[in-house]
Order: sequence, then structure tokens, then C-alpha cells
Amino acid sequence: MLSFIMSDAIDGLVREIRHAGLAGWWEIRGCWEGEIKDLERFYGIKLPALYRAFLKRMGRGAGRYGRGTDMFYKHLFDNRAGMEEVLELDGNPFPLTPTEYVFCSHQGYIFFYFETDPLFDDPPVYGYKEGQRRNRLVDTSLSAFLFGLLEDGKTFVELVTGESANWSL
Repeated sequence: MLSFIMSDAIDGLVREIRHAGLAGWWEIRGCWEGEIKDLERFYGIKLPALYRAFLKRMGRGAGRYGRGTDMFYKHLFDNRAGMEEVLELDGNPFPLTPTEYVFCSHQGYIFFYFETDPLFDDPPVYGYKEGQRRNRLVDTSLSAFLFGLLEDGKTFVELVTGESANWSL
């Protein structure tokens, strides 16, 4: 039942993406179950239900939604290493635990992640921007974060810092 509810939320996101003209039905490509399991094995974690539904429905791409951001399958094995490198350059202001999963990065200096232990079906999202020296709660749920990316004029800098930026993506 829970899997159905999470899939329904992601189907709603897909409808909104298509309604906004960001992708045609042919541009929304999901991952195979085996690819999702490979990701879980690689990191030694269990991914939350909503994120698994996201990957199954649109984990390989969704037209212009998320374009320029490393949030789709081919980048997911590299995002954590990128964030760890930036944290090291910033003097390791906080530890990234083995159960924190970096699901999105933007231009190599902004990162978004969630905790996988304890496992929440729709976890809160945290962000970090190079030089910021602290992480920040970006959204109370992954679903709110994913829908929030549809907002006109909202930048990744604003999401992670909470401050208005004078440029957009």
C-alpha cells in the first residue's frame, strides 16, 4: 500500500512536469529495479520509498526538469564523492555520515542529501553550499523538495541558503 501512495505522489509530479511543458511523455525515463538495487549496494543503504518511486518513474531523466543538475542515475554514484571533496576543501565543517545519501548536486558546489537511517518514507532534505560551512534543512520532505523545483525563479542557492539570489538557473 505504501509503495502505491509513493508512486501516486511521483505520478503527480510527472503530471506537473508535463503540464509545465518541461518534458514530453517520451522524455520521462525510469530506472530498472536492478539499477536501484545496485545503487543501494554501492552505498550500503536502503533507499526511502518515495525516492525509490522517483527513480522507478523518472530516475534516468525528465526532459528539462532538473536539467543542469546531477540528480539522475548516471550521476548518482559520484554525488557523494563530490560533496566529500567540497567538505574537505571547506575544512570538514561537519561529518557526512555513511547513512546520509547525496541525491543531487548542482554545478559541483551545491549538494542535497537525506538520511537513510532511520528510514523515513519521505525524508527531510538537507543542503550544503561550498563555503557556507554549515548544512541546512532545505525542506521537510523529499516530495516537497521535488515539487519545489517546479517553482519559477527559485534557485538552488536560495534553496540551500534560504536567502534570495540575484541570478537564476
